[in-house]
Amino acid sequence: MKHGRLDIHDVQSKPEIEQICGDEKKTFLSKTRETTGVDFDKSDINAVVTDSSRQANENGGTIGGLKFNLIVAVSKNLGIGLKGGLPWKLKSELKYFSQTTKRVLDPTKRNVVVMGRKTYFGIPPSNRPLRDRLNIVLSTTLTKSDLPDEVLLQPNLEAAMKFFENNNVLKNSIETVWIIGGAGVFKDAMASERCHRLYITQIQSNFECDVFLPAIPDDFQEVITEPEIPQGMQAENGTNFVYKVFQKR
Repeated sequence: MKHGRLDIHDVQSKPEIEQICGDEKKTFLSKTRETTGVDFDKSDINAVVTDSSRQANENGGTIGGLKFNLIVAVSKNLGIGLKGGLPWKLKSELKYFSQTTKRVLDPTKRNVVVMGRKTYFGIPPSNRPLRDRLNIVLSTTLTKSDLPDEVLLQPNLEAAMKFFENNNVLKNSIETVWIIGGAGVFKDAMASERCHRLYITQIQSNFECDVFLPAIPDDFQEVITEPEIPQGMQAENGTNFVYKVFQKR
């Protein structure tokens, strides 16, 4: 048996076992909108996390459990960034990131995206803050005046989680917390007992990078993914990649 750190590119695809019916989810959302007449209000920033839904329970990214998920695309040489941006151009992967971090079962709630200063300012100005999600920036050098009013500022990941813990209004209005970068935030997140799942896009090529994903602790193992996640090898612009989910044992 191979021991040591987990090499995410060594993990083989698992056979399909059992998947939750996607039609049931669509029906649930449709009926909720019909009965409540409520759709997500993106002007409401009083949000953070509840564990009332199936997705939240599966993902473990809820304030109720004080946990979060991590999402990242990584090259074969473990690169995740170059000169403040992405080293590859994969529109379908960006769409996957957007859909995954926005997805909620309760349309009256939304998700949180947590990121470091460089990650935030690496997002094109026209796309930041990331829409339909509560954006939290981790920094000890920025001040609130450096960010839009709807973006929250916290000094570090643990401080952000404790901020959620102590705010009952926030913690009852958001579904899942997502950690989206950069390398230092990923390192802190994976070392935390709060980290539940890693949603990793494994890009099957080497790219020139100047930012790299820290080693993944060996207490994570691949799990069966949700039906919303594309299965099997994907391809775009001559680049192959696959979506994987790892969960802490």
